[in-house]
Amino acid sequence: MALSLFAAVLLGIVLVLIRYSLWRKKYCHSLPGIEPGLFNIPGDLTTLLMRAAVDKDHPILYHFGQCMKERIELFQQQQLFYLWGFYKPHIVFVKAEAVK
Repeated sequence: MALSLFAAVLLGIVLVLIRYSLWRKKYCHSLPGIEPGLFNIPGDLTTLLMRAAVDKDHPILYHFGQCMKERIELFQQQQLFYLWGFYKPHIVFVKAEAVK
């Protein structure tokens, strides 16, 4: 009984993650940015967390600044781009003209 309940809960969680992953994939095409993989749950936070795990000499805010600097240089010609933190998009304005 407990095993079937556990399996049902686990299946429900997997189905919700698939639903959100497909939703994120659908909305990635509307704005410029790096599209995370289908089952990359942290999204763009993966890069930040990997940097923080490798280099423990600097605080996580330093690594966040470095990631933002790289993305701004990468999308310098665009007016805006997005970052994915789990399943929530964060829009970053590179140029003031994007606010219109």
